[in-house]
Amino acid sequence: MMWQALEHSRMAPKNKIFLKLCLFYGCRNGELRVSEKEHFNFEK
Repeated sequence: MMWQALEHSRMAPKNKIFLKLCLFYGCRNGELRVSEKEHFNFEK
């Protein structure tokens, strides 16, 4: 539901991506803001 609401909102695309990443990884926005590329495993 939340994912679909984001898709249909008039929010800026970069903010949509940010919120989707928060939902996908289950993290807080502060944790995502200070994260670095090395913190993510793109192999899985």
